[in-house]
Amino acid sequence: MRLLIDLSTFTKSHNGGKDQVAYNLLRGFSKLELTSNIICVAKEEMVGKIKKIDKDYCVIPINRMCLGTRIGPIISTIPDIVYAAKLNDVIKKHHIDAVLYTNKFVPPVKLSAPTIVIPHDIQPLTIRKEDNSLYSKCAAIMTKKTLAVCDYIIAISDFDRNDMISKIPEYTDKFIKIYNPIYFNNNYENLDKKYITAINIQWEHKNVQTIINAYAQVATKTDLSLMLVGKLPNNTDELKAIVRENNLEDKVIFTGFIPDEQMATIVSKTRIYINASYFEGFGMTSVEMMGSGIPTIVADNTAQKEVTMGLCRYYEPTDDKLKLAEQILEEIQKPKTENELNIIAKTIREQYSYEVIANKYWKFIEECI
Repeated sequence: MRLLIDLSTFTKSHNGGKDQVAYNLLRGFSKLELTSNIICVAKEEMVGKIKKIDKDYCVIPINRMCLGTRIGPIISTIPDIVYAAKLNDVIKKHHIDAVLYTNKFVPPVKLSAPTIVIPHDIQPLTIRKEDNSLYSKCAAIMTKKTLAVCDYIIAISDFDRNDMISKIPEYTDKFIKIYNPIYFNNNYENLDKKYITAINIQWEHKNVQTIINAYAQVATKTDLSLMLVGKLPNNTDELKAIVRENNLEDKVIFTGFIPDEQMATIVSKTRIYINASYFEGFGMTSVEMMGSGIPTIVADNTAQKEVTMGLCRYYEPTDDKLKLAEQILEEIQKPKTENELNIIAKTIREQYSYEVIANKYWKFIEECI
């Protein structure tokens, strides 16, 4: 089998979990010695990054013009049709049997080989239902186009699959659930635990305000600082105002985007990890932290309890600062034992091993063709 993997929208700037899923799949396929069966299509700037995963990957540079949802589905259709023609040329020249799109930015054109897409979730059809902005309307249109044009759709959890079926039942036969592959870092040092940490704070649905408000309830009862990691969100001024109102300027840290090396240090110093997101089709960071032996608290909604396998601490409702504060304080005062955390980490790592998940992908794609 010859598989084409579309990475055309990826840039050197990390753009969340969907990037990591693709890189972890490439790591898994490499581990399974499948690199000679795979062609990657990506921007010129990404060739080195992909080759760093495995130098034997064949990467065809195509600088696709990505206008995204901010421009709109009508305008973006024109360069996407041109891009689809280039993909069909690659399919013909390299005898491709199937194409895997690694996110929902898919050309609205049927290709000459079966196509599989990982949309990751359908937030534009779910949490933005009442949002009438141009961005959200365009995002919803493009999401529907993606699901319509592809032959098979990967759901990243049971929740994600059921959510898609409830919104677009006519595509039920296209859906298959395969959990996300996780690359667990084994190089974290055992440093002094100094932080309560939240990662990927840039999106509004990550609910950072509830995390800050909950931390304000317990700040006088702990020496742990609150570490907020990732690109700064649009409502940063509002979040910093909450910090000032609670006199927490010396205890709440906004890092902005940071490189992997710095991230490893922060994770090594993390005592408690929190994911208070309103919506997760999967929730990779929580799984990564649990697999690293870090006590984790998540909002009990969408896919979060399913994916964390009921093995961490939960609170609800999602925006209840007092319920979240209760769980933080309970973990501080009655922490899970090292043995409990090791058992959780082992279970999580076995479930989401990037090699195991990559093998599931490969077998499914073989079935598709």
